[in-house]
This record gives sequence, C-alpha cells and structure tokens, in this order.
Amino acid sequence: MMMPTMMMPTMTMTAMMMKRQLTGVWRGGGGGWHAGCHTSSARPGGDKPPFNILFLGTDSFAVETLRALDGNRRCRSQGKLVDTLHVVSTSTKSAVAEFAHAHDLPLLTWPPRLSDLDLYDLGVLVSFGRMVPRKVIARFPHGVVNVHPSLLPRWRGASPVLHTVLNGDTVTGVSVISILPSHFDRGPIVQQDTHTVPHNTSAQDLAQSLAVHGARLLMSTLTSMPDILTRATPQHDTGVTYAHKLTPSMTWVNWKQHRVQEIRQQYLAIHHMSSLRSQWKEETVKLLDMVLDTDPPFTPSPLPPSPPQHREGGESQIHLEAGAVTFDPQLQAVCVKCADGWVAFRSIVLRKRMAAVDFFNGYLSRDKHPHVHLDSVYNGLFDPHYWRFVSQPKVIRS
Repeated sequence: MMMPTMMMPTMTMTAMMMKRQLTGVWRGGGGGWHAGCHTSSARPGGDKPPFNILFLGTDSFAVETLRALDGNRRCRSQGKLVDTLHVVSTSTKSAVAEFAHAHDLPLLTWPPRLSDLDLYDLGVLVSFGRMVPRKVIARFPHGVVNVHPSLLPRWRGASPVLHTVLNGDTVTGVSVISILPSHFDRGPIVQQDTHTVPHNTSAQDLAQSLAVHGARLLMSTLTSMPDILTRATPQHDTGVTYAHKLTPSMTWVNWKQHRVQEIRQQYLAIHHMSSLRSQWKEETVKLLDMVLDTDPPFTPSPLPPSPPQHREGGESQIHLEAGAVTFDPQLQAVCVKCADGWVAFRSIVLRKRMAAVDFFNGYLSRDKHPHVHLDSVYNGLFDPHYWRFVSQPKVIRS
C-alpha cells in the first residue's frame, strides 16, 4: 500500500512538537500519522527503496550520514532511496539533534516505544553511544545497520579514529555492518571500503573525511538493499583490536622512551581533545601548536647549555638527556629532546598560555634557568602494555 504523504511541519509546529517531547511522530493536517503509526495496518515502504528510516546518532561524525539521507529524501529523481526519515539522539543539544531541528526532521526520544517502531523498514546507526536492545532491533524488517570508521575488526569501540592516528596506520577505512544485540561493532560486515590516511593528518581531520566516506558507503548500501544484507560476512577472529576512549595518562609525554614520530602521532591523535603534558619542577606544562612542517630528524639552533661536560679521550663531549629544552628563533618554537631527536612547540601553558618566545624570555634567557629539563612521565603508549590494553574488550555492565 502506498504510504500517505507526510507534510513537512512549519517552524511553529516543529517548536510545539519539540516542547511536548513526543515519543511518536508529529501529526500534520489530516495526514493520518500519530505516535509513529499510520492509518493503515500495512507497513509503508517495503523490500525495495525508498525506505522509511529511523536514524540514531549523536555527534558531528554522524551528521554527515544524516545529511546524505536527508538530501536523498528531498530529491525527486528516480534514485530516491529514502521516503521517511526520523531521528533519535541521546541529547536534545547534540550535533545530530541540532541538524534535525534545523532541517525540520522529527526528533524522537530514547528509548522509543516499541509500537512507534512499526513505521520503519530500517534503522541506521552512526556514533550513537548506546546499546540497542534485541527487542528494538527485531522491530525493523531489515534490522539496524551501523557506519563505523575503521576496517573492522580492527579498532572496534568508541575511539577508532584516535587509535588509527595514534598508531600511525597508513590505511584505514569505513565499515557498514548489521548490528548485533549486546555487542558493539561485532556484527557481520555488509560493506567495507579503504581510506588512505594522509601524512600528518590529525584525528579530527581524518574523522571528517571518514564521515563523508562513510555517508557515501551507506547510500551505496541502501541502493543494493535488501539483497546485500544476505551477503554480509562475519568478522574475522584475528586482527581484533579495541579503540578505548582517551585516558588522562595518554596525554603525558615520555621523552626518554618515545621517538619523534611517536610523539607526533600522540599529538595528532589527541590535541583536539587535550593538550600534551609534561612536568617541570612539579608543575604541569602543556605543549601546544606542535611544529609539523619539519622533516625529522632536525636539530635546533642553538642547542641548550649542557650540564657539566665530561671528557673522553681528551675531548669534550656534550650530553643532552631526553627532556632538555631550548628555543629555536628561526622556528619560533620551544624544542624538547626525546629518544631519537627533537620535537618543537610554538605555544606553552605554564600557569598561563604564552608564545614560545615568551617562555624563552621568561624562563630560558639571561641564565634564569640555564638547564631547563622536562620530566618524562610514563603514559602506557607504544609498548606491550598498550597492546594488551587494546586487545581486551571493555567490560559491558548490564
């Protein structure tokens, strides 16, 4: 049976709907839609596009897929894949909720009433952050598909892009899977596509690129629905890693143990969420604006004053330990020695934020602190402890 037309609400109607926080769908005019149900007992949509879709998402990564679905819903061409599109988010202030408000998409509360789900053919979940119960999944004839920014089973979990950059992966990708109840990111793979990681890209920039890539792959999946679901393949049991959320310890720098490239990867992975940190005289020093346009290894000029020199074979030897600090006037950066070279930062926070040149004038020049040395702090990265950490799934408490 053809689905009755659902008129787009005016801004006034939309505001009224949001204020009432309906768990169902707004009923406009005499269209016959109320609380997620329609006047006919038959489900609208069906086995072929266009589909009636419930989108579940929260953050900016999810917005790109929602944008693609909404754009297709509005099109009038024969390539129409989306008929009805409603949205669920975990917060009325999330990026997804804001997009829904701005584009007059009905926003449902979580968890939904099961009877409300009888409207939809398919659920699309992107960066939702909630476990979807079995009874909810079962209400969708085609189940719920998830767009995930990694080549599963590598980097299951909440922070796949962070760990992709942290580990220096040169190739990643996006996966469309059918979700399973009681498990995150373990469902059969419907489609996968690779994505090259650009040199010196940050996790923030990579996430945006993967969001666009994932949206395209999802739309491709809809084109081949539902047959493509029958060809989904189970994930491999080998190569499984878990992308746990950033922990405070990951923000500390271990100058003695870590190399230039590892510290760059650490910075690129987390700097949009948290500053790199070190310690000097028991005070926390935050390191900002890392210099990335120098090809390691580089040597700053001038080198910092060295501790008292020792002689071997009658010649003076300069020995600078990891953590030694200097200022490079050409780079306009504070340079810190690590395990195999130097890294540089153009801004510092020590009690207050300052440019590197101000740190030099206040702390390094005029022999105020001739031997500034930042302490190494263990952070659990780039060693066997880290690989044990990402090899274990997070315990999910029921």
